[in-house]
Amino acid sequence: MSCYVTASMRNRETVLSELQNAVAEERRSQLRVLHLLREVERDGHYLEMGFPSVFEFATQSLGYSAGAAHRRIQSMRLIKTLPEMATQIETGSLSLCVAAKTQSFFKSEDIRRKSEGDPKLSLQAKQEIAQSMVGASMRECEKKLAEISPEAALPSEKTKELPRGKTLIQFSAAQELMEKLERLKCLLAHQNPDGSYEGLLGVLADMALREIEPKKPESAPPKDDAQTAFVSTVEKERSRYIPVEVKRRVFARDEGCCTYKDEETGKRCRSRFALEYDHAKPFAWGGETNEANLRLRCRSHNAYTAEKQGLTKRCVGVPTYLLVKICVISRSRPLPTP
Repeated sequence: MSCYVTASMRNRETVLSELQNAVAEERRSQLRVLHLLREVERDGHYLEMGFPSVFEFATQSLGYSAGAAHRRIQSMRLIKTLPEMATQIETGSLSLCVAAKTQSFFKSEDIRRKSEGDPKLSLQAKQEIAQSMVGASMRECEKKLAEISPEAALPSEKTKELPRGKTLIQFSAAQELMEKLERLKCLLAHQNPDGSYEGLLGVLADMALREIEPKKPESAPPKDDAQTAFVSTVEKERSRYIPVEVKRRVFARDEGCCTYKDEETGKRCRSRFALEYDHAKPFAWGGETNEANLRLRCRSHNAYTAEKQGLTKRCVGVPTYLLVKICVISRSRPLPTP
């Protein structure tokens, strides 16, 4: 066996020492990223920039892949709940994969317990579980979580792009849902003769969109006396009620997506998730419920804008995306000035 040595080759100990230092620096930088992501979420910077979620910000602005963004966001939320785990991440004792899996388990377990009327996981329980994951591989982590809750052993919901414009959709369906799907297969067999789930979901999606999605507005506003009288009454009473035709016009004008724009870059959010009709001039400040004063906003940007206008109560430590809109209309408390 021959060994090739060149003048450019360095001492092994020197290379390994530099490598270990680089790895340590990488981990410190990684932890710094998590802390900065926490600031971005806590202070709503991603909303100000026109992103509806931290995930969209991480993938579109920071350039992370979907998986990398998910791991960092979940790890960030883990050390938010359990600050002591930050040291374990920095030293490499707790990988981002395991940290993210553990945080996802906490969230899903709390949701499951709430649905069954049980108390959420206590802080002490979360601390014990997280500490048990120190030094664990991903496979060991999944095994331990499955022992705590069999639900954790189920595959997580995900989508994966396939060739030829196809997408793989994976999720676990409860028996009750499967029974409903089987009944629908029978009822819709004429529209879905091969009985495939893809065909069934396509038929159901078409039916739901026809029912739920706002229809195109009429070519001209309604002019009949009854409608005019109704609108006049609504305006007179200053109701928040939005007539169907007004909703259709606003939806069409705003292209069915959030209209929020970053004042500095002009970037528009364009999220279609959880859209809400928002008053450009707040209703609390005398804004009218009409087409000119209404706009589409995603739930996150609607709450964010309301907070900036002083129409919500901010709870310390609660992310902006979790804000609940609370109008401060009160006889004992003056309205904020625009």
